[in-house]
This record gives sequence, structure tokens and C-alpha cells, in this order.
Amino acid sequence: MHIIIGVLGVLGALVFWYYRLKYLGQAANEMVDTAGKMRGAYNRRKFRNKVEGSPLTAIDDPQTAASVMAVAVMEEKGPLSRETEDILRRELRNSIDVQDPEEMVTFTKWVVQQTADPDNVSRRFAKMWLNGLSETERRTFLAMVQRLAGVDGEATVSQHAIISRLQERLAL
Repeated sequence: MHIIIGVLGVLGALVFWYYRLKYLGQAANEMVDTAGKMRGAYNRRKFRNKVEGSPLTAIDDPQTAASVMAVAVMEEKGPLSRETEDILRRELRNSIDVQDPEEMVTFTKWVVQQTADPDNVSRRFAKMWLNGLSETERRTFLAMVQRLAGVDGEATVSQHAIISRLQERLAL
């Protein structure tokens, strides 16, 4: 009888430790899965930020950067109408002396569609504007953006905030 009790005790201990190790293994697998998901999320975010910034990295001209900023501010209200695009072309030609405003508007609309935040545009190009434009040119650029923000009526609160940050970054 005591041998049967000993065998049952050993079997019970084996079953106990089997399930205990099984649950520990499941917990470890869940931790590994969670770490993998976090690493994947980090890599996706890093890739998304890299891709988001890529059209902006191709721009090395203050005129083009100014045009992108103007369109980004204007599109805060929504897509540009044909009349709004005509006003934009006139402003680009008259304010910052763009030679081919048609091509510039097409390119800048595409770039703005690839970027998520107009504030990111001003942050990205602030050094270029500070180094490449005189104070008078920066003031002209800021005035152009302010005029274009109010083309389809009063500028929105978000447009005012973006213009305010742009003004700070232009050191005006």
C-alpha cells in the first residue's frame, strides 16, 4: 500500500511540475511575442517617419520650400480649388519670383500630400530659410503665407498657429 501511495505521490508531483512548467513556457512566449510586437511597432514608426520625410529631403531650394509651406498652410482648410491655385500661382510669381509657377504648384501639391504636418515642413526648412534668405525676403515670404491663408475666407485657428510657429522659426 505504501508503494502505491509513493507512486501516486511521484506521479502527482510530475503532473504538478509539468503544468507549472507549461504555464511558465506560455508566459515566456507571451513576453517574447509582446517584445516582438513592440519592436515591430518601433520599426514601423521609424520607417513611416523616414518615408514621410523623404519628399522633403529632396528639396534644397528656398523658393520651392517656401512654396511647399504656402500650400501646406492653404490645404489646412481643405483641397485647393482651381481659383485658389490661380491665386497661388500669381503670388508665387509676384512675391518670390518663381519662373514656372504651374510646375511649382503641381510639385508642391504632391509634396504636401506626402507630408502629414505643415509644422513639420517649417521645422525641416527653417535653417534653409534662415541661411538662404535675407530678413526682407523672409518677411516677404511670411506675408505671402499670411495672405494665402486667408484666400478662401478668414484663416483658421490651426493656420494661425502654423503661421505663428513659422514666424518664430524665421526669426521675425
